[in-house]
Amino acid sequence: MFVRSFGLELQSKYTSQRTSMNPLQPTYALRHPDLVIVIRVMTAVWLLFLGSFLCAYGYWWGSFLFLFSALHIYLAVRLRAISLRDTQNESLKSKRV
Repeated sequence: MFVRSFGLELQSKYTSQRTSMNPLQPTYALRHPDLVIVIRVMTAVWLLFLGSFLCAYGYWWGSFLFLFSALHIYLAVRLRAISLRDTQNESLKSKRV
């Protein structure tokens, strides 16, 4: 993660190709937003269920899972907004040409 944040290049052990770790390069989540959103929402639902189940049986540490569920929902909503913005920008660029 440290290397990726500074945009350094790494030499692969197995090939002679250089791999650019550019932070501006799209991540998997930005290239496949629909899949990542579905996985995040399913994870959030699972954490809500598991946290509720644990709290119902007296394991109050399960309430911390609600925080992580909220984080997954927030990241899914944010990714959806980013993907909608990008598709609108692409449609505007195609109309200009």
